[in-house]
Amino acid sequence: MTTRVGTLVDQRTLEAADCTVLADAAALVAVVMLDPVHAAARIEEEAAAARAARMNPQTRPEAPATPAPVPDDAPEAEPRRPRRIWVATRVRAGGEFGAVPGGTGTFDLGLALAGFGAAGRLRAEVVGLYSIGRDAGASEPVTIHLGAAAPRLCASLPAGPVDIPLCGGVEVGAMRADSDARVGGTKHALWLAAQAEPGLRWAFSDRLSLWVAAQIVVPIAYPDFELLDPVDGSRSESVYRPQPVSARGLLGLEVQLGSRVRSVRD
Repeated sequence: MTTRVGTLVDQRTLEAADCTVLADAAALVAVVMLDPVHAAARIEEEAAAARAARMNPQTRPEAPATPAPVPDDAPEAEPRRPRRIWVATRVRAGGEFGAVPGGTGTFDLGLALAGFGAAGRLRAEVVGLYSIGRDAGASEPVTIHLGAAAPRLCASLPAGPVDIPLCGGVEVGAMRADSDARVGGTKHALWLAAQAEPGLRWAFSDRLSLWVAAQIVVPIAYPDFELLDPVDGSRSESVYRPQPVSARGLLGLEVQLGSRVRSVRD
């Protein structure tokens, strides 16, 4: 192979078993003869890149990952914590205005199944309530009482050390009017009302919580008690009719019963 660049002549003999190798060698000789400085720089760059590839393991083909052996005494990974539900009972007392004549005392007793929902902040409750009877102020003594049961659903909003339970449900029960036998004795009538309750719940121990709540009650079906004249049955006197909206304020304690029960994992 003879290469001439100006007055510079290079002559050499190349041997190879592959024509591709001879072509590459001839091209390299030609490049060096034409621009030896540029050719030396390119050769150095390629050599540096090859050295970097050998030193950097990320450029090498990755071998299949082999799991590291686990020592016999290695601690097991902590399993995901399942959601839990639990049963609780609650007793509260307070005052009421609107359903029973004047202001009166009231109390309720509830049983709850709590811990539902993705965050465990939903609960289903059944609450039994009683409002102490008060005199209706009619011409004859008539005492009006209220007793009902209320199935409810509640959702709790986190607020630091306390929760804000928001509950809603329906009250189903009876209003009772007590009078002496001369004017009618005891009468019962249907009581049906919608109930809404915002509150505050402070869990001051693992099993005890303090509840403070306000209830708004809207009667749907309710009685209008009347007194009938025992001599003239056509004559009557309206005794009492509940207010369109009644309110209750309640304070009490909730107790978690037994151990929490495991439920389905998230």
